Amino acid sequence: MKPQATAISNAAVQTTAEKWGTIPRAFIACTLDQAIPLEQQQACWERYLCDPVITMETSHSPFMSQPAELAGYLDAIAAGI
Repeated sequence: MKPQATAISNAAVQTTAEKWGTIPRAFIACTLDQAIPLEQQQACWERYLCDPVITMETSHSPFMSQPAELAGYLDAIAAGI
């Protein structure tokens, strides 16, 4: 992990209600995340109608602490679980 540019988070994005709803969304909730509390994560997956919501008992960086398990979930999401 290393520093990354923050410009992307400040870039304006334009979406339409028509197109936004066509994007399938999944969410991987990290129960031990100390950067984004679980309640805030839940607000995100509920607001954006994520399905599935997968829960991992990991910190903010599951790709570091549980890479094989995360890869399995990502494969399942890609396959359309």
